Amino acid sequence: MDLVAQVDPVSRAHLPTYLPGGIAAEATSYAAAWYNHPTRTCFIGASTILQADVTEIALCILHEMCHARLFTRGIGYDEALRVRVEKVCIRRELQFARKLAAAGHDVDDLIGDIQRHLDHFPPESVTHRSLQRSYRKQVLQRLRLLKRLDVPYWLRRFLILRVRRKLATWRAAAKRSA
Repeated sequence: MDLVAQVDPVSRAHLPTYLPGGIAAEATSYAAAWYNHPTRTCFIGASTILQADVTEIALCILHEMCHARLFTRGIGYDEALRVRVEKVCIRRELQFARKLAAAGHDVDDLIGDIQRHLDHFPPESVTHRSLQRSYRKQVLQRLRLLKRLDVPYWLRRFLILRVRRKLATWRAAAKRSA
């Protein structure tokens, strides 16, 4: 967060407002980062923390903070809006990367990568089906971790039933909106 405070103090000042739940690491994540609306928290995948540099982590945080800002303004993550919402958040990353360049950081390749991602954003990556698939993968990975940690079967079974209920709710909502 020091990098964000140095280059974009206004965004750093808004962090407690938009992410009062803070920033947390998620050990069993397939995603680089995501915003959890109920807890108003930015989660960063452990692989991102281990493999990315400070600049990329800052970009992830600002991207997710943009999601939080949109949620506070009543713009959710409905399937019809997802591509537009993601492009807004990617533009926020691009804006921060340009501020980094103006501050003397060597981020020309990063700016090019972000711009290409924005220009060629794959809409199929944020469909209801693709998000459900990644959620299932994440849940399976968590269940495997719980089994390795010798968590009792009854507790793992309870969690499986909760996940099934959540997926059924998502499917019903998808059918209603279709």
